[in-house]
Amino acid sequence: MWSGGRMHPRYCAGDGRRLLPAPRSLAIILALVRGRHARPERLVPYPLTALISDLHGNWPALQTALADARARGATRYVCLGDVVGYGARPRDCVLLVMELVAGRDATPGAPALVPGICLRGNHEDGLLGVAEDFNPKARAAIDWTRDELTRRGADNDAVWEFLDACSPWAEDELAMYAHGSPR
Repeated sequence: MWSGGRMHPRYCAGDGRRLLPAPRSLAIILALVRGRHARPERLVPYPLTALISDLHGNWPALQTALADARARGATRYVCLGDVVGYGARPRDCVLLVMELVAGRDATPGAPALVPGICLRGNHEDGLLGVAEDFNPKARAAIDWTRDELTRRGADNDAVWEFLDACSPWAEDELAMYAHGSPR
């Protein structure tokens, strides 16, 4: 994050890791006490939901995240977008996310899943449309991913239909989901 030719103060110039501010849980608790947030009129049974995002075709990272979610007992998956991108296995990532949000998990011993949600991120937008707003490296990654998804597999139509059907935002009984921001 650059600002006027210098590193943004919230980011460490040495390694690019973001310096996070202290949690504001007290402010949230006070807001609840003061009634700024409406309480639900009825309790809605809500499955333990794992949020995954910005996979960018990174199969090993997706496997690690899913193993952790399964160990914690997640029964629903919401993907906030950018399933494809820079990684070497975009097809595998898309196919697995398709299965998870459909409520299917082929892992032996995995609990039954509740159908989830998959959103369209900016990389899916670039893949399905024009990637003019991307920097040259990201544009090259999108072009390679497009070729990779088109080149092989009997499930080409299913992959493209799934990606095209993803919306930029979604909501359910308790939450609103978006990739980046709800704008």
